[in-house]
Amino acid sequence: MYILGLASMFVLGATAQNRVQVKSLKKSESSVNAKLGNNGGSSISQIAGNLVCTTPYVAGTTMDLNFELTLTNTDFEYGDYLEITFPAGITPNSSPNDPFASDAADPGPDGPEALNPIVGQVISWGNNDDNWGGIVADGTTYPFTVNVTIAPGTTGNLPANYVLSGDQYTGPAPDQTGSITIFEAGASIDDVQAFLGGAQTLTNCNNGMLDVAVRIKNLGTTTVSGFPVSYKINALPAVTETVSATLAPGDSTDYIFTAQGDFSAEGVYAVKVYTGLVGDAVNSNDTINQSFYNGVSVDLSTTPYANGIETSAEVAQLTVAANPGTVANWGLSTVTFQSGVQALFLTGSSAIADSWVFTKCLDVTAGETYRVTYWTRTNTGFNGGMSVSVGATNSAAGMTAGTEIKAFTANTADATWRKDSADYTPSASGTVYFGFRGQGTAAGSGTNVRLDNINIFKTTTVGVSELATSNEVSIFPNPSTGIFTVKALDNNSTVEVYNIVGERMLSSKLVNGNNTINMSNMSVGTYFFKVTSNGEVTTKKVVLSK
Repeated sequence: MYILGLASMFVLGATAQNRVQVKSLKKSESSVNAKLGNNGGSSISQIAGNLVCTTPYVAGTTMDLNFELTLTNTDFEYGDYLEITFPAGITPNSSPNDPFASDAADPGPDGPEALNPIVGQVISWGNNDDNWGGIVADGTTYPFTVNVTIAPGTTGNLPANYVLSGDQYTGPAPDQTGSITIFEAGASIDDVQAFLGGAQTLTNCNNGMLDVAVRIKNLGTTTVSGFPVSYKINALPAVTETVSATLAPGDSTDYIFTAQGDFSAEGVYAVKVYTGLVGDAVNSNDTINQSFYNGVSVDLSTTPYANGIETSAEVAQLTVAANPGTVANWGLSTVTFQSGVQALFLTGSSAIADSWVFTKCLDVTAGETYRVTYWTRTNTGFNGGMSVSVGATNSAAGMTAGTEIKAFTANTADATWRKDSADYTPSASGTVYFGFRGQGTAAGSGTNVRLDNINIFKTTTVGVSELATSNEVSIFPNPSTGIFTVKALDNNSTVEVYNIVGERMLSSKLVNGNNTINMSNMSVGTYFFKVTSNGEVTTKKVVLSK
């Protein structure tokens, strides 16, 4: 019996809305700099994936074997070399296709990974030059075919070894090596494969208790039923139930778990769905993983929204999406930032980039005025700028046509940060998303747009709550051995202190002028002060040293 489960994990709500937006920040600037020979960061990405052979072999024939490769890592390390070493008795002859296409939105200089000359029992694709791999880590399954000659008298299920090498985007990282099984025709085979795909019907805002479902298809030769399937959310205990449907060869079923998943709290959810067929021959392909961010809407009438792009929680709140046909997407820059330790950047080597950053869901009230402030920059020698829009969903299509609240403004290429602002007065109450659209202005010199420190808050009069550059919130001394002074701008100010992983360590009310914050009892290290003062939120990095 040969079962190949096409398990498209999806989560269904009673009031399903737009597709869930899975986090998709492109490669970090430290990664790009590593490619360009500049100083970069030290974060290491690593390639990971599943490789399976879906065709049983027949001894004494020349035939095609079909394979499927799925990259499962989510850190945007791309593959630039794949090698398969066949066992004795199976000799590779050719591959009728170069199976690995490049990423249309981020092609890099290499393009697709081409087939290399076959040497003995080894067939391979790619140049392994560690430069912009063409095997893209975006959940895509790559089908490909290898024509082989099977020696007469070959018997049994045979292992083939493989090497999958990443493009070393942030520095040296180990290759993935493993073994796959090539089954003999007529052998009794149990194998359930799970992989991502299909429609996602989650919202990314105000989710609650939702159904979890998995699709399974029997591509085997015998009828099966009564095998377990499980799902696990973050660190919660796994939920295991039994697929009671009878699946004849070629049949499929959508199994909906009777136990719903709780997605109501704000944060990132890592969902794992896996099968548990007894006697499964290829355990490495039984599991699928998906992650998404559930936001809880903020009422801007009472609570300002601030995102300094500093903590993992702040980054997770943002959705990025390149417009179709463009060549770049937003990534994290740990090299250039307005404050803190990182910001967002959009870059394109030659063509004009065009891509969005969307906030989490925010509630607005008709007739009230809200101010959006943000910092932007373009590096010397590049071009680009930004506009701001509002829409009903966090997508380019969701940004209502004609509702730009800040027209496109080109940055001057002088490598200095500029603070911009825009006002928005909704005609109807409801939940909205703010979209920041970075665009290039010309091809050739390349696009470079940066974004940092987003603040959105209610203001009743244009000009109120805007901080003058000469009267900013300040924190000193920095570094400090324990006593910090925070200069606030009104008597209703507050400060919250977070550690490097986003945990709130303390909070305090402030008065207009200088305020003392005592951190003498805390461990040395880096912290973030989130100061709400005069209607605006400012995030600053501080260092505690003793």
